Amino acid sequence: DDTQDISWELQKECHCDIFLADFENFLALHILHQSQLRVHMAAIQVISIVSRIFLKPIEQACELSWSQDKASSVDKKRECLAHLLRLYVPFCSCCAAVLIVHAKHFLYLLGCDVRDSSILKMQLSLFRVPLMGINGVLESFLRANAPLAIIKHRQRFIEKFLCVQLPVMYLLGRRGGLAFVLYSSLLQTLPRIGYALTQIPSTSNTWGMRKEVHTLLVAITLFSSYSCLRGYLIATYCG
Repeated sequence: DDTQDISWELQKECHCDIFLADFENFLALHILHQSQLRVHMAAIQVISIVSRIFLKPIEQACELSWSQDKASSVDKKRECLAHLLRLYVPFCSCCAAVLIVHAKHFLYLLGCDVRDSSILKMQLSLFRVPLMGINGVLESFLRANAPLAIIKHRQRFIEKFLCVQLPVMYLLGRRGGLAFVLYSSLLQTLPRIGYALTQIPSTSNTWGMRKEVHTLLVAITLFSSYSCLRGYLIATYCG
């Protein structure tokens, strides 16, 4: 039964995400000093609150709408996704900008050391918010509309990437401390976004979807370049 197979693949995806999050927390406990650990946990709490209040409800509503809409064609749903991304990317970016501006206040409210290095590392971690939002919407579309073969292939991709990501995250964390832990966790979403972008427009002939994917790729490239440079500067000058 395809429904049971899809449900099983989605459960495995959920287990992989939980395992990755727990591994990141255990790694932080193992290698970080107390002050760095407090900054890391504060960042996780802020991102979790924003995700539960803003990002997850939108993703779940879109997935439910797409999965129950049997009358519309896949191309029509892709056009809907293109219009959604045109609004959702600026929305996630604005959320991240507000959080980054108030990073100092979050550290103060959560009882962390309010130093320049802590503020910079908190800001670096908050760069994950737009990537999480973009990835969430793209994967919601795939879960609702992709055939079983693509869902299985996507799960194998996630599992293989996880096997590579865990040792890389450990080595980066051992080498650079909190900055490299944040740096690696920031970049972990990019391959999943890239995979989704290769699958969604593969059979689409709509000009709007191709234009939206091209715009999204340019935005992610610029955003990633800036965050990589910022992460390097933090790791170099703030420790």
